Amino acid sequence: MRLWFALKRRYNLGRKILWHGRLSKTLMTVFVIFGAYDLISSQILIEQNLPSINRLLPDWNWQFWVIIGLALLLFLALEGIYRIYKEKASHSWILNYELEHGKLPTIPDYLLAIVPTYKKGEPISQGLEVINMSGQFWNNLSPSQKQELKQMLEWLGIDPDDYIWQMQRMLPKTPPMKLKWTPPEQK
Repeated sequence: MRLWFALKRRYNLGRKILWHGRLSKTLMTVFVIFGAYDLISSQILIEQNLPSINRLLPDWNWQFWVIIGLALLLFLALEGIYRIYKEKASHSWILNYELEHGKLPTIPDYLLAIVPTYKKGEPISQGLEVINMSGQFWNNLSPSQKQELKQMLEWLGIDPDDYIWQMQRMLPKTPPMKLKWTPPEQK
């Protein structure tokens, strides 16, 4: 069952890479039309004497068409990967900074408390150690800072939901209040 899900995930990623943009759909459509025309003119409608692609382009043998097809697939894959990367980067401050400046950003000052091995001013790196944060630290962050923390954790390969769950697990449990309210006595 795991193998099936892994294959399905890879198939979906490959399909997304190859069919992500308009250019890829247009180029693949043109290539398929040329291939279909060549097949029909040379194999199916032989009696009609339609000019085949081979007659239109006499120097191009089948190996050249295979090379064109593979080059087209490579180009489409690179374009799709770039589009996916750019789409992902629009959701992450780290990838946005890297796309704009060509280098990785430094960690913001408000996150320095949870990265003890980080030296201020250095670019962020994949091997960075992130310690558990306190509930007070989390509550003092603004919503945008919390989002940046989650994006940094995701970039480092740490599941943000698990990290926050770990922090919440360490919070002290408050006992349920079993007070019964009684109205004050009137005199």
